[in-house]
Amino acid sequence: MRGIFFVTEIFDLFGNPMRGGSGKRGRPAFQWTPELFNKIKLMLALGWPNDRMAGAVGVSSATLKRHFRAELAERDVARDQLTLRRFELAMQQANKGNLGAVKELGRMVDQNDAALADARIRAGQSRGRGGRSRMTRRKRR
Repeated sequence: MRGIFFVTEIFDLFGNPMRGGSGKRGRPAFQWTPELFNKIKLMLALGWPNDRMAGAVGVSSATLKRHFRAELAERDVARDQLTLRRFELAMQQANKGNLGAVKELGRMVDQNDAALADARIRAGQSRGRGGRSRMTRRKRR
């Protein structure tokens, strides 16, 4: 038995609703949606610039800045929030006994540890003298 589906909205290739002509000049008024909010947060986490984000969601840069000012101000923590959410989801699945999630969580932890070690090494190198701290230099004399 086949079901009958009525489509009330038309979507483009990427799942975005297509706008029909309203008979008025210019763009239609901006409509905030939870889906659009999540897209903006994801693009921030991916490090996209404002112009690219605006183009991807079909708004002007000014509209993006006007409606997402708070999110744009938190650009530097967006990647950390995404990483934390990935850890959280992997941990939830691992706790349920999902072996694939256990392996993925282990891989994620290893990557995180390597990034932390790299950051420590870079911080040590930026101090000068081959990365030795002032205390290490005093002991060697």
